[in-house]
Amino acid sequence: MQVGDEVIVPANTYIASILAISENGLKPVLVEPSIETYQIDDNRIEAAITSKTRAILIVHLYGQCAYTDKIDKICKQYNLKLIEDNAQAHGCLYNGKKTGSLGDAAGHSFYPGKNLGAFGDAGAVTTNDQELAKVIRAIANYGSTKKYVFKYIGRNSRLDEIQAAVLNVKLKYLDEDLAIRKEVAKYYIGNILNSFKNAHLNIL
Repeated sequence: MQVGDEVIVPANTYIASILAISENGLKPVLVEPSIETYQIDDNRIEAAITSKTRAILIVHLYGQCAYTDKIDKICKQYNLKLIEDNAQAHGCLYNGKKTGSLGDAAGHSFYPGKNLGAFGDAGAVTTNDQELAKVIRAIANYGSTKKYVFKYIGRNSRLDEIQAAVLNVKLKYLDEDLAIRKEVAKYYIGNILNSFKNAHLNIL
């Protein structure tokens, strides 16, 4: 990607999704959400594509999957990369595949308030591209590809051992925790009628 290239992103998201684009010299192009899912509206994406569009960043909100077959088709048709923000949807499935494994790369937040949270700030990036993985590892380690060799402009984004140990334990209980969250959500939707009368949010 070049400075000024565009990345399509949902308008209904947290500022971190936008900053991931703008801080790299790219232009975020906001697309409105679907009223049915509150995720990016895949019927509006194509109209936002220009000659400078290079990627689509989908944000899996509220524990639900933003990925659709139509988005995948658009990416292939226009040769766009598909990036996932999986901060709120650990454990979510789409046709048997976990969110975070559906696109070219995915960012995961393990902030304590997330459904898979560490004891402090933590995160990860996943990808099925080995070469991209090498670049990501280097950038997370001051841009270093080997000792005292700094190929990229990087930063210290390493996951420390304590947070990794906490996550390793909590991961075993993720499915159980998600089942409890679903029951709580069902209770809210079933009993706070004045708030949910016109809501379309599904429990997946």
